[in-house]
Amino acid sequence: MINLDVIGRATGILVRRYRIAVMTALDRLARAFRRDGRAPANLAGRLVDGEPDEAAGRCRSVSPSCLPAGEAAVGLHVTRNRATAAVVVVSACGEVDARTAPELAAALREACVTTPVPDLLVIDLTGVRFFSAAGLTVLLATQNHCRERHIGLRIVATHRSVLRPLQITGLDREFDLTPSLRQAIHPQRDVSGVVGWGRIA
Repeated sequence: MINLDVIGRATGILVRRYRIAVMTALDRLARAFRRDGRAPANLAGRLVDGEPDEAAGRCRSVSPSCLPAGEAAVGLHVTRNRATAAVVVVSACGEVDARTAPELAAALREACVTTPVPDLLVIDLTGVRFFSAAGLTVLLATQNHCRERHIGLRIVATHRSVLRPLQITGLDREFDLTPSLRQAIHPQRDVSGVVGWGRIA
């Protein structure tokens, strides 16, 4: 007997992998164009909907927790801190691409094995102005690490440069996304009394 649930899950995985592969190709094309100064940094976001990537020009419209006030992100800057006894926050600022993704991955792996083991890992991407397929791979690997260790995972994302890749690949439905670090650390209760973390549409 055919198990439709299994087929549905397998199909979803294949579709996400295909979309990530497409984004990887677009990222490579974007990097080639960027060397010549002929195309925008976040080419994948533009090719999908034809709109300018406003986030690329307003990365500093918020004050990411990983940089001192007034300091601009160059490359990728990653910090880790324990927000509460049970919550560890890893913040990234700058660009997450094939070159810098290993740095983010290493920080997230360390956060999963820190002592004491946290109940919740929060990834703050509010300071990221370019997010490639390599970044999506890091998030998926971190999700697996957290599941193995029974650690909750929350992602803070507000900029279109991060949200669009997640939406294109359907991963926005796989992760818990929140619009602010405070909301990620301290859940808000809705009128029904159920804890709600918020989602980015």
